[in-house]
Amino acid sequence: STFSSIAGDTEFTSDIKRKLRYLETSSGLVDEMNSMCDALNKMHNQLEKAEATAGSNACVNQLTAIVKELEDKVVRFVNDTELNQIVMKNAIDLLQHLTKTCIIKKPESTKVVNLSLPLIFKEQDLVFNLTASIDNASKICIMGMKGVGKTILAKTVYYNKVIVEHFPTRVWITVIAGANKRTKVLLMKNDGTKYQTLTVKQVSGHLKDMDCLVVLDNVSQKNDFDDLYKKLCVSEWQRGSRMVVTTCFKEVALHVDSRSTVHHIPLLTKEESWSLFQKVAAIEKQEPDKKSELTEMETFAKKVVGKCGGLPLAILSLGFAISAKGIAQKSFLWVFEQFNHGRYKTHWLTTWENNRETLSESMRNCLYYFTKFPLDYEISARRLINLWVGEGLVEQNNQKTPEDTAESYLEDLRDRSMIQVVALKSNGKIKTCCLPSMLREIILQSNNRTNHSQYFDTHLDQRFAYNFDDHGLDANSTQAFRNKGIPVSVLFFDKREGSEPGKRVGNILSSGIESEQFLKTRVLDLECIFRPQLPETLSKLNNLKYLSIRWTYLEELPLCICKLLELETLDLKHTCINYIPSSIWKLKKLKKLYLPQNFRSKLEGKPRGNVEETLHTLWGVFLYGNYPLLGYLQNLKSLQKLKLAFQLNGSEQELQKTLAQKIVQLEQLHSLTLKSVDEIGDPEKLILTDMLKLEKLSSLRLFGQLEDTFHVRLLPKNLTDLTLSASKLSVDPMPELQLMPKLKSLCFYADSYIEKRMVCASGFQELKVLRFWNLEMLEELD
Repeated sequence: STFSSIAGDTEFTSDIKRKLRYLETSSGLVDEMNSMCDALNKMHNQLEKAEATAGSNACVNQLTAIVKELEDKVVRFVNDTELNQIVMKNAIDLLQHLTKTCIIKKPESTKVVNLSLPLIFKEQDLVFNLTASIDNASKICIMGMKGVGKTILAKTVYYNKVIVEHFPTRVWITVIAGANKRTKVLLMKNDGTKYQTLTVKQVSGHLKDMDCLVVLDNVSQKNDFDDLYKKLCVSEWQRGSRMVVTTCFKEVALHVDSRSTVHHIPLLTKEESWSLFQKVAAIEKQEPDKKSELTEMETFAKKVVGKCGGLPLAILSLGFAISAKGIAQKSFLWVFEQFNHGRYKTHWLTTWENNRETLSESMRNCLYYFTKFPLDYEISARRLINLWVGEGLVEQNNQKTPEDTAESYLEDLRDRSMIQVVALKSNGKIKTCCLPSMLREIILQSNNRTNHSQYFDTHLDQRFAYNFDDHGLDANSTQAFRNKGIPVSVLFFDKREGSEPGKRVGNILSSGIESEQFLKTRVLDLECIFRPQLPETLSKLNNLKYLSIRWTYLEELPLCICKLLELETLDLKHTCINYIPSSIWKLKKLKKLYLPQNFRSKLEGKPRGNVEETLHTLWGVFLYGNYPLLGYLQNLKSLQKLKLAFQLNGSEQELQKTLAQKIVQLEQLHSLTLKSVDEIGDPEKLILTDMLKLEKLSSLRLFGQLEDTFHVRLLPKNLTDLTLSASKLSVDPMPELQLMPKLKSLCFYADSYIEKRMVCASGFQELKVLRFWNLEMLEELD
């Protein structure tokens, strides 16, 4: 191993020191070089005592390279001695930084500096579950793809001070697939007997008399787990003993114990990836005169780091390589080229092979959908879920809505490390995500040479994606023009400004409709296309279920849209449309309607036919005066998501009370957002009534000044997410909020609380997120 090549020397740099005695140079320079050698020796000793992880191995490689270079420079010390001295000192300073960042020590207490924030929370959860008196915690599984940090997390827990004190005996087993007879076991005891290497049979006798912790690292087969469990977990095991299993395979994780929660280690988000890279590459510690150069490089560097797909091992290695080669664009390009064709691609290949056969047909279709988006495209979870549901890819489930099932697909793909989460919502759910570029390449290549190829080709034939860049249609999208199939979905991507994108989209749609190629299309996604010119013949798309013109900045609603009688989802958010005609209610199968709230769009008329029963999402409505919606809102009995803004103040406050009374009649509501504003959008008084009847309401966002008589106890008991903005509360709500048993996310935004002191109660049972922003009066948080 790498460690054995440097271990065993009594002095790592003794030969260099001997050579220094024969150099004709000042004693000051010799002392400086001796100091460098001492620093290298100290790091050598740290690494020799460290656990073998990817980070520490990379440090060893750096250390060996620096010692070799130092030895070469000692021989050539006649010229440029000052330059050599500076170069070597900088290299050693960098290595000291890397050593502190990347090693895991073997003592009983461990601190891992490069453990990402999600893993720190995972460590806390694992330590709690392992030491608590919980019946279903006897076996705990850590799951994630290779290189994501399972072993690092397990070792961090293994050496955690609380764990060491709680378990008199700890055992670490690195499992070799199909070779349990040759597996060696590391036994550690708190009575002074440490680091004994035994066989599985020998160690089983040490696990009978007291609570023990057994870690099975890298289990890849169910049979291996069963065999080891049978040999280790004899009937004499104490009730407080625990087992931790790490694996890349979901099937193994569920086999370990289907009753306990699997601790999934997801890929890092883009923000977490960049933070880890900065630590390892020491970018933040560069000289001030290089600041402008770094600012210029940062965008490019983030793109390269982003291509690591959130895989910590790849990011660590990229950081080490860049720290050695220097922060330059050519360094990034060269290093990433090696990564792209090197060993980290095999990690993604393994992930694909491990999961491909176990994905249901529905989930496989949903995963393939990612390949229709441009490379490294960041996709909102909202968009994906609506697309999947709109096309009918989601399996029917009587216990869940199609949207909830689609969201579970997305979470499952995340847990399998097949997608990277780019950003999270305040409640911890996925906000945006992407398909890692290496995995995308593997999916496209493997499906061209496997028995899935025909199935995958059919998938591609049914989904057209037109992706335009600065030079026009990119090479990967030309097949959409050549394709003579009948598409189920048609998607457009074009970030260019000006009128050209809108014209091009209009021409393609006109041609496709005229040739009858698009007549069976169910999904049409024009999101972010600047002002597409929709043809009147769009009304011929009699099978269209989903239409998105979000972020298109259209100024008028084309009347042809109101003739799409099969339409279920219409997304007009972030357009400039300020008038929605009453003909919109001809869409009798409409389930989701998203409106451009910022433009205070006036929604005319009232629902017709079955719309009152089918509409379950009404997002972005703006009310003012005697608005038609006030007359029929209470009739929308199937409404599950509602976002309302209103200007009902002064003489119209009675209307706001009427509105509050009608909202509490919508007993199917799951999500509710209310905003009370004046004519320029500033917060106004917000009147609420008793909401206890809304038993299904889980998410509530309130913007506006709440009444002095407002009481938290009038909120629904099943709330999991609560956000307050501009509430101007003068009474601390925390004592009442902590009594809400299911609250997981609590956010106080601008001027929601106007006193100097708040008591942050510890009685919350489920709270995971607590946010404060722009509370100018708050000075003390207890």
